[in-house]
Amino acid sequence: MRKSEPDANIDATQLLLTKSVTVRGVQIGSKEMLEDLVRFINKKKLRMPIDRVFNFNYKDIQHAFAYLESRKHIGKVCIRMPD
Repeated sequence: MRKSEPDANIDATQLLLTKSVTVRGVQIGSKEMLEDLVRFINKKKLRMPIDRVFNFNYKDIQHAFAYLESRKHIGKVCIRMPD
């Protein structure tokens, strides 16, 4: 293994205990499940819970990530893409 490559044998337990690391699992479904969800939301005219929308620029994107890290949001935090 070259020196720049990460060690594949990391002791996750030691890392969790010594570095106060928080681990969060994220479970996602298939593309088909997402498409089914989008169709269902459109059919039922449901609105996604959006907490805040930030503009697509360097400063606002930094604020968006800081807002996510604060864990004060309820719902989605979005970045508005330019037209």
